[in-house]
Amino acid sequence: MKRFRGWAAAAAACVALDLIAPSSAHAYIDMGTGSYFIQLAAAAVLGTVFTVKMYWTSILASVKTHFADRAKRHGA
Repeated sequence: MKRFRGWAAAAAACVALDLIAPSSAHAYIDMGTGSYFIQLAAAAVLGTVFTVKMYWTSILASVKTHFADRAKRHGA
């Protein structure tokens, strides 16, 4: 029942937001803002790649350990 209340509250919030929001906004994204969003996206991708590169050995070791433990538990 608590889960339904959460969904009902979220649905009510969405309906309320839809009713109070303006129907149309005559706006645009100019060149500076567009290039800034592209720069943010590129930084996020490169940051993620760099982080994975830095921690790759520990990520790989933990995945190997996880599957080795799982294989031992299931007797494979």
